[in-house]
Amino acid sequence: MPKNYQYLASLVFQYNQNAILITNARRQIILVNPAFAKITGYSMEEVLGKDPKILSSGQQDRTFYKNLWFALMHHGYWQGTIWNRRKDGEVFPEWQTIHVIRDKEGKPKNYFAIFSDISDSKILAEQLQRAKNYDALTGLPNKNLFIDRLTVAIKNIDMGLAVLFLNIDRFKKINDVYGMPAGDIVLKMVAKRAEAILPSDVTIAHITGDSYVILLPVVKDNLAIISIAKKLINLFKESFQINEKVVNLTASVGVTVCSDKMANPDELNKQADQAMELAKKDNVKKIAFFDASINQNLEKRLTIENELYHAIENNELLLYYQPQIATKTGKLIGAEALIRWHHPKKGLVLPGDFIPVALETGLIIPMGAWVLDTACAQAARWQEVYKRNMPVAVNISVIQFQQDNFDQQVKHIVDPHGLDPHLLLLELTEQIMIENVDMNLKILYRLYDMGFKTSLDDFGTGYSSLSYLRKLPLSELKIDISFVQSMENDRDSTVITDTIIHMAKSLNLKTVAEGVETKGQLKALQLLGCDEIQGFYFSKPLTVDQFTELLKSNQPFKVN
Repeated sequence: MPKNYQYLASLVFQYNQNAILITNARRQIILVNPAFAKITGYSMEEVLGKDPKILSSGQQDRTFYKNLWFALMHHGYWQGTIWNRRKDGEVFPEWQTIHVIRDKEGKPKNYFAIFSDISDSKILAEQLQRAKNYDALTGLPNKNLFIDRLTVAIKNIDMGLAVLFLNIDRFKKINDVYGMPAGDIVLKMVAKRAEAILPSDVTIAHITGDSYVILLPVVKDNLAIISIAKKLINLFKESFQINEKVVNLTASVGVTVCSDKMANPDELNKQADQAMELAKKDNVKKIAFFDASINQNLEKRLTIENELYHAIENNELLLYYQPQIATKTGKLIGAEALIRWHHPKKGLVLPGDFIPVALETGLIIPMGAWVLDTACAQAARWQEVYKRNMPVAVNISVIQFQQDNFDQQVKHIVDPHGLDPHLLLLELTEQIMIENVDMNLKILYRLYDMGFKTSLDDFGTGYSSLSYLRKLPLSELKIDISFVQSMENDRDSTVITDTIIHMAKSLNLKTVAEGVETKGQLKALQLLGCDEIQGFYFSKPLTVDQFTELLKSNQPFKVN
């Protein structure tokens, strides 16, 4: 910094009417300005090396300071009213802003606080009112003020009103990759852009980290609402400049419309939020209107979630086993473990009804551990009692695989059963293979070194790249059911299946075709040289007892 600038900065520090306090990383005061002494009564010599706690009035509880430090650590600053005590014992209100100064590694280096005495009741009231109703980061109305304005708008409904819920897609990635300050920059830029394009009678509020809610107090028809929603979506067509980085983002908008003067403001917000979740699934329009069926589906989902939570401890889950058969000989050579839920009232619940809920809620983790444990126990029993080495394939979700030390978790589940690791086949999706490739490769090779086999499930439907496929320690490729079941009527599916089989052979991988239902599909797969097959043509998924009887009979399936 040029010397004249340093001199000017020192003058600002010296003559600023706001108190300035700077501490080191250990929160020891290292510098204060004259205004600090004037406001607090403490001279610089009296506070050097002390903790700012010496000013504490005791009027704020632990929760207050917990929230303050959470804001400092996650957002880099805190702003608000705090009651402190002067040297003479007088308690007074301050309007204070604290910033964290970090080193190159991102660790706190200093804390910089600036505050003013707001004992004047008028100033205090104004500050408190603003803190109550406005978001400190964006300057927009907060949820509190938004609900107030929505309540008034409902009472004065003429033709109708609309609530729009705007959510930034994948915003968490910004914080994860560039840090919280970068995320704050984006949030402020979105607020500024939105205010610039919205009519003066429209309220936009910042209610959570990545979400905004908009009130259109008067709407004539849905076209007017869609016009506003599209403008909000288009705000994200322009890139966001974050320091030296350029970031491209998208957003989703949910809409609910109201013409009822008895409507509940919180319920309208909830409806717009639910519609936004629906909009996220529409990769083209990114806009969705609330429909009563959303509520019904949500209630159904919540019911499943609550009941599924207790399904494991209540022993309601069970595994079925679908035979895997050698294409040439018809010999039973393996099984795929498939989870089922036997609900005490609803009977058998199919995976399509509860697996998506398990994935969304994280219940897939304990459920997946249960599947591994149960499948390994059964394979060990077949090995011990019937002297049959029967490999069992188990599906592994992305969420399971991304756990810390997933390979060690698998080992700890398998080891107590004394099962040969080669008898457990972990079926993975291509999504696992293309996210965090380097880290996932390390996990796969650790599993490989332990003796576990891995399979790439639903192959051909995702991002299939030879550049990463040849690096993976796989045992087999599993041809997706969509290709298998359309082979008889679709030449392209046959060509794709043939290509997958030839590619697998060149990489010394087995191929397994799932969903085989007709003799024509079987014959086509035999001609193409597929190694193994499974599907209803031979057998539906079987209970443990049914599969055990099949294993004991030792009779091959008819494949000629």
